[in-house]
Amino acid sequence: MNGPLPPTDSEIREQLARRSAGRLPDGLLADISAALDGVRDGVREPRARARWPRLIWSVPRLAVAGMGVALVAVLAAAIAFPALHPEPAASLAGYPAERALTTAELARLMAGPALPANTTLVASVTIDARTDVCPMNSRPTIGVVEGMSSQVCVMGATLAAELAGPAATGVFAFRFIAPGYLGLLGEITPASDSRLAFGAADGWPLAGKTFLVEGWLGAYPISCPTYIATSGGDPLDPDGQDQCAFNWLTDDPNAEPSTSPNGLLPPGGGRFVEAGGMRLIDAIPSDAPIHGVYVVRNMGQSWRVLAKLADVSLPEPSATTASPTPTLAMVPVATPVASPSASFTPAPAGLVGPDDRALAPAELMALIAADPSHLSGRYVIDKRVTCDGTDCSGSPPKHWQT
Repeated sequence: MNGPLPPTDSEIREQLARRSAGRLPDGLLADISAALDGVRDGVREPRARARWPRLIWSVPRLAVAGMGVALVAVLAAAIAFPALHPEPAASLAGYPAERALTTAELARLMAGPALPANTTLVASVTIDARTDVCPMNSRPTIGVVEGMSSQVCVMGATLAAELAGPAATGVFAFRFIAPGYLGLLGEITPASDSRLAFGAADGWPLAGKTFLVEGWLGAYPISCPTYIATSGGDPLDPDGQDQCAFNWLTDDPNAEPSTSPNGLLPPGGGRFVEAGGMRLIDAIPSDAPIHGVYVVRNMGQSWRVLAKLADVSLPEPSATTASPTPTLAMVPVATPVASPSASFTPAPAGLVGPDDRALAPAELMALIAADPSHLSGRYVIDKRVTCDGTDCSGSPPKHWQT
């Protein structure tokens, strides 16, 4: 029992030393990997051949990863492309046959680049009856449009043009006169709750109503070699008769008028209309039917076409496109009017200009625009620039009772 122990095996000593050092035998992992790779269907194969299945196993995972990266790239391109290529100006779906411009759309249009003169628009707005603003030699003021970012004046064709009350809300047809100025063609009677324009074959409103008609405007020529048309009349109240053609509106672009023992008959599903002046103002040729939405008014015994509505699109919103509030310098008047003096400050007790001179027309209008209430009951000295269209700047100042 107490005898000497047998000598320890050298391999056991090496294993104990290795374990105490915490490391595996050299080449053990390589041997295990080679053994696993060499087993395929229960048969040991050379290492080069055994490694091939492992490569095949990794290919699908690489393909899936590649597809994921490609998908991310496609999504990133789809998101970035609209930013690199901005969309064009917003279109007006349904306008003008189905609906009118909203107040916000009209404000955005009027605040953008100036439209061509006499461009015809239709909008659903409220007009405040204000005849004391927006001076213009050639036209009377009817009022101003509510909800505009800058003042938009509504002008009439004659002195008789006015609102029935202090304000009117409805659908109105306008011609663009100048930045901040619209000319009123009339209040529009809609075809239905869902559609603004009538068809050419529909039952049109009577009793002097103004309405819209979508259709084809055609003409039947009449020989008149000595007649030369020079003017279409007032754009807000154009001439009707065409000396060299019969005009009609129809739903069929290929329709033609016919004859009878009693004379010429309009094409089927259409009506004869007066459109001579409108053709000259809006540059509508008469050699072929033209499709569009037209402003039409019942004249009692006839139908007069007042204008063709323009195709418009809304400009992109921009702080730099805002239109300034109309001033006298922007008014398209027959005789130029001086701009208000920047240093002019009216004294509460008097209404004379600097250096005891008479007020210039622009200074007077600036006073009225600022606060017309403080002029009540006072005499206003106004140095007139024109007298019935004649230059009379040297005439003595006139006195006006407000």
